[in-house]
Amino acid sequence: MKKIFILLFLNFSVIISEDKQSELPKLGIYIAYVVTGVSSDSISTDSKNIIAPGFGLSTGLWMGRLPTQVGIGINPRGWIIEKKVGTSVTVITTNAQYVDLWARVPFIIGPFYFSTGLNAGTFISGKERIEISDTAIPDLKNIAKKDLDIDAFGLDYGVNLGIGYQMNKAQIGALYFLGVSEQKNGVKFNSLIFNLGYSF
Repeated sequence: MKKIFILLFLNFSVIISEDKQSELPKLGIYIAYVVTGVSSDSISTDSKNIIAPGFGLSTGLWMGRLPTQVGIGINPRGWIIEKKVGTSVTVITTNAQYVDLWARVPFIIGPFYFSTGLNAGTFISGKERIEISDTAIPDLKNIAKKDLDIDAFGLDYGVNLGIGYQMNKAQIGALYFLGVSEQKNGVKFNSLIFNLGYSF
């Protein structure tokens, strides 16, 4: 059933897009507003998402008769955990930066497009911030920061699904990324990405 769906998907994308090469975006830049979190049995279910910026380059190209958008960018991954013991509150924020390579097949319908594709990223740097406070003493806070080890996370890959609107050389869109690779600490990343792009 999955193979049939993939074949139908590819055939449909070619049919609606084969005569629309001019509608694929050219080389451009994008900035992103990323809401990212994790799914894991090893991290508290009370973990919260972090919000951070991303940016990169993208372009549209044709692989035979298949329209494709490809790109490279720097995007965040991470989470926030809050622990309470009595009046003591500990907030741990993990913010990891990844270089991502991605490819998507767009369904172009007028100025709108829907897309689905694959994403692969590698960890390049990150920080962990630990803030300890006491609700009984509001002005008392201890904050510590440390760099994440380069081997803290591994390759992150998964699938993405997006929607967007093309306005001449500008694009606005939203994308959901679902990571399927499990990191060394047992987490899987997921992100909701809002982006704004401009093609030259």
